[in-house]
Amino acid sequence: MTNNSSLSATAAAVKDNRFRPHRVRLFLAAFLLILCCAIAWLIFAGEFDSSNGGIGVYLDKLQHVLHSGLGMRTVIHLTSPRVEFPPSAVKEFAELQDIRKAGKQAEVQYLELGWMTEFLKRTTPPDANDKPALSLLFLKEFKNLKGLNVNYLTLTEDELQEIGQCHLLTELSLSGIEIVEPSGKKHRLQGSELRYLNGLTNLEVLDLSQSEFSGGLQDLAGLPRLHTLILSSFEHLNDASVAQLKELPHLRTLILAPVYMNGSKITITDAGLASLKELPSLQTLYVGYHGKWSMPIDKLRALLPAVAVKRGWQEQIAFGPDNSPPPPTMVRPSKK
Repeated sequence: MTNNSSLSATAAAVKDNRFRPHRVRLFLAAFLLILCCAIAWLIFAGEFDSSNGGIGVYLDKLQHVLHSGLGMRTVIHLTSPRVEFPPSAVKEFAELQDIRKAGKQAEVQYLELGWMTEFLKRTTPPDANDKPALSLLFLKEFKNLKGLNVNYLTLTEDELQEIGQCHLLTELSLSGIEIVEPSGKKHRLQGSELRYLNGLTNLEVLDLSQSEFSGGLQDLAGLPRLHTLILSSFEHLNDASVAQLKELPHLRTLILAPVYMNGSKITITDAGLASLKELPSLQTLYVGYHGKWSMPIDKLRALLPAVAVKRGWQEQIAFGPDNSPPPPTMVRPSKK
């Protein structure tokens, strides 16, 4: 009996030893799978800041390879406050056309033309192949428009003036737009062209992200209700531009994120930062863009003790090979 018990115990031990390596391999495989999933999510969500070196640099390169292989390009956006419309906003070109045919323009309050590929792909100035429906001069039909998004579109000067005639607008996003000249040459929105917006006396939120001018913000003084101004990815922002913000006495939220790329000279000095103290209603200031391009957040907090100075997150959005924009993403809370 004792011998049988010993044999049973020995067999059990042998069996346990035989399956132990399998358990270890299963555990390692599960761990590696979870790790790979986490890294993949971080790569596509843009959680690593490559500007500080370390693993972020290699993940940035891997992300670039993956997106290149998929025929995608990556655009960096700041996930601080931005212009966002309710679900009722018109985002599809077919829906827009149906509304116009049915004569229901008065029922529309929000238009997101920047998401419509028909407008993104149109030629400007319009040529014989373009449909008349692709001209933004139809905006005059929408008498009750409160929100308009024309992000990344190329506009004629007449179309920009037409936007300035939408007097009920409370939210307007002009992020990344270009203006086409009669000669066909294009340029980023210029400070002098902000004068066309002076008639928007109900405007409360304005996004001028990815613009490239060093002055002209004083023309926003004609917007008495403007409380949120977004200057994310803004190039050539300088001391004079920042000083002009004092012309906006009701400005409560400011997103100030200049881009210093390719060795560009930093154009906002301590004098420019000090002028922010002259904004009487400023409550929240979002700064920073991507690591070393960030504004001096600690200095700003000391300079503006009554203002909540926050650093925005970065998110990387992959555009498809046909240049179509991705679906909207959730905004994560900003880091303090």
